[in-house]
Amino acid sequence: MADSNIEWTNKTWNPTSGCSHYSYSEKNDGNECLNCYAETLTKRLKAMGKERYKMGFDVLVEHEEALNEPYKWKKAKTVFVNSMSDLFHRNVSDDFIRKVFKVMNDTPLHKYQILTKRHTRLEKLPDDLIWSDNIWMGVSCGTQYSTRRIPSLVKSKAKHKFLSVEPFIQEITEIDLTGIEWVIVGGESGNNYFKREKDENGEDKYQIEGKKIIYKYELDASGNKIIEKVIRPVEKEWIEFIRDKCLEYNTAFFFKQWGKLKNNPNPNDPSLNKGHRYYAKGGCEIDGKFYQENPTVGNDSVPTINVFEDEYFVMDEYEGLNSIWELKSYLPMMDSDRCSSLISNRPTMVPPIRFATKVPRNTTRVSNKRATIPVARVEYQRYGVVNAVMRVVPLWAKHPLNQWCHLYEPNARQGQPGRCNNSPLRPKRGPR
Repeated sequence: MADSNIEWTNKTWNPTSGCSHYSYSEKNDGNECLNCYAETLTKRLKAMGKERYKMGFDVLVEHEEALNEPYKWKKAKTVFVNSMSDLFHRNVSDDFIRKVFKVMNDTPLHKYQILTKRHTRLEKLPDDLIWSDNIWMGVSCGTQYSTRRIPSLVKSKAKHKFLSVEPFIQEITEIDLTGIEWVIVGGESGNNYFKREKDENGEDKYQIEGKKIIYKYELDASGNKIIEKVIRPVEKEWIEFIRDKCLEYNTAFFFKQWGKLKNNPNPNDPSLNKGHRYYAKGGCEIDGKFYQENPTVGNDSVPTINVFEDEYFVMDEYEGLNSIWELKSYLPMMDSDRCSSLISNRPTMVPPIRFATKVPRNTTRVSNKRATIPVARVEYQRYGVVNAVMRVVPLWAKHPLNQWCHLYEPNARQGQPGRCNNSPLRPKRGPR
C-alpha cells in the first residue's frame, strides 16, 4: 500500500501484481492498453529489485501478505484497489477475490475503488460476494467500442458504479449513463515510447547509475531512437460531450488531465504548475473551471473566495486560513531566511483578516502616514511556509509582518516597508 499521486484517490492497494493487455481489437480504433503505465512501472520496480514485482508484468501473482494491510490503517482512506493489475484478470482465482472482498467488508472505515476492463469476468463473479456500501465498482472505456462494458457494470450487484474514460483515445458519440454515479475523464499522458534493445531472454537491456535506470535503445540508420508507441491526443469536444452528458444524467464529473500540454487549448492553464492545488499532467482547466467532483471522498467541492469583489480559486487551507494562486505564484521571489524569520515571529503577529472577510475598496487609503495594504502569507512547500493568510496591516507599524512587503518590492531595504507595486491583487486606490 502506498500514497497515491492519482488525483481521484488517496491510496493504492495491490493484493495482486502483473497483468496482460486486454484491449487488442482494431474495432476500438486503438489499444487502450498500448501505453500501460503499470507495465512500464512494473519493469522499473523489477529492475530496482522490489520483491513484489520480481516476476515482472506478464506473470500474475496473488500476494496473501497484502491482505493484512487495510486492517492497519487507522484513518479513513479512499483506496484504489489494484492500480498495478486487474482484480478480475482470468488468472486471479475466485477464492482470492473472496478474500479481497472480505477485507473490504471488514474495513467499512475505508472506501475502495475497483476498476476493470474485464466486464465479462465481472458478470461471472461468485454470487456469495458481499458488495458492501464502501465498494465502488468501475469499468474503463476510453473508446466508443469499449462502452460495451457499461451494461455489465450496471447489471452488477455493486451499490456504487463509476466509469473511467481514460485514456480517452477515441471520440465517444453515444453513451448511456443510467445507473452511473461518477465519471472520470482524462487524456493519455507520458512520452512517446522508444524501442529498447533486448537481451537473450527478451528482457529490456539497462544499467543502473546511482538510483537511475538507464535503458539501451535501438537506433535507426541516422542514429536516432526508433519510436515504438505514440501518446495519442484527446480533443476538447470529446471531453465537453461527456461533461454535458454527466450534467444531463445528474452524474458527478471529474476531469483528471489533458495528458499532454499540446492537447490543452490554454497554454496558460495555471494547473500546469506543480505548485497549483489542481496540478495535473497537461493541466486540467476547462474554460477557466476545474471539475473535481468525487463522491468517494468526504468533500469534493472546489472552494473559491471573493477578494476585492472578484472570485478566486482557493489553493491552500490551513486552520481556517486560505491562499489563492494569484498570490501564491509570486512566492518564489522570497528567500528562505526571511521565511524562517516570519515563521518564528508568527505568535506576535496581529490578528488576520481572513480572505472570507470582504476588504474595503479603499484599502490603500493614505492618511497621516498610515496606509493599509493586502499582504499574503501562503503555504509553499519549497520555502517551508506553513499557512496562508491575507492580512491588512499599517505600513508604518514596526512589525515582522512588514517584511512580506519585500515579496513585491525586492529592492526595498531590510526593515523598510515596501509598496507592493507588483502585487497581482493590488486594490484600487480609494478617496484621499
